[in-house]
Amino acid sequence: MATVKRALAAAGVHDRRRPCDTPPNVVIVVLDCVREDTFFGGSRAAPGQLGLEDLRSESWVFPRAVSSAPWTVPSHASLFTGLPAWKHGLHYRCQTRLPPQLSTLGETLQSLGYATASFASNPLVGPITGLDRGFDEVRWGGWHEVYLRGVRGRPSVSTDFGSDSLPARVAGSLLFAPIANALQRRPGAVNALVRLMSTRFSAENGARVAGWVEPEFHAWLERIPTERPVFGFVNLLDAHEPYIGMGRHAPGVRDVPGGRVLPRQDRRDWLTGSWRPRSEEWDSIRGVYRETFPTLRERILEIVEILRSSGRWPNTIFVVTSDHGQAFGEQGMLFHGLKNIESLVRIPLWVRAPAHLGPSPPLDGWTSIASVRSIIESLVARSLFDPPSKLCEQIATEPTLPMAVADGIGEPIRLRMSRSRLDELDRPALTGYLGSTKVTLDVGSGRCVSVDVDEDPDEVNPHVVSGSGTDANLLQLLRAAAAEAFNPAGQRDLDVDDRLASWGYT
Repeated sequence: MATVKRALAAAGVHDRRRPCDTPPNVVIVVLDCVREDTFFGGSRAAPGQLGLEDLRSESWVFPRAVSSAPWTVPSHASLFTGLPAWKHGLHYRCQTRLPPQLSTLGETLQSLGYATASFASNPLVGPITGLDRGFDEVRWGGWHEVYLRGVRGRPSVSTDFGSDSLPARVAGSLLFAPIANALQRRPGAVNALVRLMSTRFSAENGARVAGWVEPEFHAWLERIPTERPVFGFVNLLDAHEPYIGMGRHAPGVRDVPGGRVLPRQDRRDWLTGSWRPRSEEWDSIRGVYRETFPTLRERILEIVEILRSSGRWPNTIFVVTSDHGQAFGEQGMLFHGLKNIESLVRIPLWVRAPAHLGPSPPLDGWTSIASVRSIIESLVARSLFDPPSKLCEQIATEPTLPMAVADGIGEPIRLRMSRSRLDELDRPALTGYLGSTKVTLDVGSGRCVSVDVDEDPDEVNPHVVSGSGTDANLLQLLRAAAAEAFNPAGQRDLDVDDRLASWGYT
């Protein structure tokens, strides 16, 4: 509530309730690992996404949206707190749980009387990282579910002896991890699993990961009185590796008796350098990834239909976005994490706002996943207070400087990596965008490169930043932000904020 009141005060809007209006419902759907260019409307959109046209036409579509990190935890922390990763500090090189002093979108909406619930396929979006703050009810999945596409299963809940407990995590490492690694290294071993899934589970749940999400979301909505606004968060893991049970039309995938031979999807051996994928292997994995998008389309539309059937859709703010993308050979990268390349940090961002909350703001500039909180709070404030504010237009059109943090390798696998491989991949970096310029600072070496992402979207010809001008100004800011991003104490560096303010940024 304090965040809303501060925003209202800044806009000169007084705290006067509009008694005739019902606050809008808020639903955020995060499509884990979905690239901007592969989602519906993107330059390389995957097939099988027809049916999203109406939702896209109703939404504010941000063409230059950037995640705050190339992996799940820091980007979701930015989504919930409204802060870039270098400020909230929830990443490998700083803190392991969301700092208690930071407020979240869920807490703001709770204070306004919203019922709140989280349904996350990804177990990292839950109690283990503190990303369950602000939710009355929390459901989360396990890593085994990406290996069991089509199996509905059941989620962990806050009262369970769940996946956030130390014994469960140790058991998972000792028992599940070796099996998972073997499946990724030898995808032919999944044939029996694929056969089992196709005969027993697929007819009911298709190739969904954590098929419990929609039924749990539906059941929760039915328990909440229709006059009470809701905030529902959904994370869908279908585009996350490994792609077990996929591959009907993907290149390089062969049908064999009893199942399909899938491409190798071995992140561990890629990290150690013992497996260097050939170009045809990159293409094959990318092809299987693209086959997850029809399932994502079905799930998005099913969530919309649940909202329609409950009567809540006309007054719902509906956000579709991603936490990061996936890489399939771009700059030698596999899957996600480690680098702020475009395939990993450029994400889709659609905001469907009820028509009575006003027209779309200008959408041409850069925005960040961290801006979602401000946009939602401004729309909620507009519905609650009189006179209607113009907060959303102000927030969306103010100049912003999206920045992404790559925090290197934080996994035990680093103990098996050679020094040369660590030097190649374990390199913390910060990236900033301004106009068409993208500048990336390698924090360890101090080397900084720049690229024009409009002219060179694949970042083939970056140049070293030196001298003066826009690139040099961005470099100064990135250096200041790096000192804060990788400070374990998490103390604010006021110089960063002062620099942003002096350049006209917020």
